[in-house]
Amino acid sequence: MDAGISEFRQTPPKGRMRREQRERQLIETAERVFACHGFEAASMEEIAREAGVDRALVYQYFGSKRGIYEACVKAALEELRERVTQAISGIENASGAEAERAVSIAGVRVFFEFVQEHSAGWDVLFGAGWSVNPGDGPRPDFDLLSFVESIMTVHYGDAPTERLRATAASLIGASWAVSLWWRSQDEMSIDEITEHHVDFCLSVLELLRAP
Repeated sequence: MDAGISEFRQTPPKGRMRREQRERQLIETAERVFACHGFEAASMEEIAREAGVDRALVYQYFGSKRGIYEACVKAALEELRERVTQAISGIENASGAEAERAVSIAGVRVFFEFVQEHSAGWDVLFGAGWSVNPGDGPRPDFDLLSFVESIMTVHYGDAPTERLRATAASLIGASWAVSLWWRSQDEMSIDEITEHHVDFCLSVLELLRAP
């Protein structure tokens, strides 16, 4: 059995679990399986085995491997959104360069904390688990691009919509790439990578002020 998953295996709880508890357990287990193997190689059998339940129960809750994968993506996205929202709460609408940098540092730092603390969630969103063509079916209903765009609108709302959205997409792509690199090295602390990435993001955002 894959050591990367087995070391995180949870002892199945005794007795009956409430539906929401069981769903959470299955999602957390599936997240680790998808992160380790990717969508195509992961199996419902392994998810059920790692969760200590019958495979039929996984199908009962999620319908298919695609269904539980989408539940994993949605859960990870919601966690990331909640972390960022909490971090910038109270300062997101402040004006001025200092406020803009404070919002950027708060949001970027919690992104890297998510990368560091929830590696399986990151893998499902952006790494080995992120291997399903969106054209194969609907993505979860949380739109990461729209969320980032809504934060940017506070300071760059006068920019044309298409440029604002394109810049948001560029920053998401850059954040993915730098987090992929950061996970594989030990040269930069979380404080250092946060400052570096904020400097980069703010330099890109300045382009939205150009005529």
